[in-house]
Amino acid sequence: MSTTQSAIALLSAGVPASEVSILSAERGVSLNFDVVWQSAIELGAPVSQALEELSRYERSQTASEHELEQSLALPKATKRLMLWLPVFGVALSQTFGLNPFAGFSNPLGVFAFGLAIFLLFLGDKLAEKMISKLEKNFTDENLPLLIFAVALKSGISLSEAKSFLQKKFPKQNLELDPHIDFAYVTGAPISKILVCAAQENHEAKTSRAIQDAKALSVRLLIPLGLTVLPAFLLLTVVPILISQITT
Repeated sequence: MSTTQSAIALLSAGVPASEVSILSAERGVSLNFDVVWQSAIELGAPVSQALEELSRYERSQTASEHELEQSLALPKATKRLMLWLPVFGVALSQTFGLNPFAGFSNPLGVFAFGLAIFLLFLGDKLAEKMISKLEKNFTDENLPLLIFAVALKSGISLSEAKSFLQKKFPKQNLELDPHIDFAYVTGAPISKILVCAAQENHEAKTSRAIQDAKALSVRLLIPLGLTVLPAFLLLTVVPILISQITT
């Protein structure tokens, strides 16, 4: 059970919010939990309702992270396979009696070995950077919409809720007007529209991230091909040639 779900259960059981806060802090809370909790306290909104919104948000985020991790399994496997290719080449050459290790005793062979290691290191870093960039771009930025919904549920005016949100997230460009206009046109509660908008934004971002992850396996072949294949030649063909020439 997550910290958020535990806090909801304790509040439902009648445990005072102050004690729940202490117990949750002892278990360790996420930044999102702390932001939602403090916002609910400052606004005078029902803490349990705010945490229930957060719990749904966290479950959706966890499921999306699992989907992304599964989609990234193939690119990561591609990277590992490509990086081990030169090692397999050397082992195979040695098995067939070509003795590439004899070439590494030559100064030129030592240089080729060092250059190959550098290329493999470079390929690994470039591939890891591409994978990490995709993972970092997946960070969800829909929490302000949930906080805005919590603020409106607390009973404050729309302008006060906007002001509170700008103070809470001063560095984020919050596009709230389209959602507010849609609520006025349809007559639907703004808080529900904001929660739905956060969910739709999250699903759209997850879909884009999964598509990018599937395409990443192909894009990884560019840096890995430019580094691993030369390293493969430097670790197999070059030492074999040196070995044959010297003997």
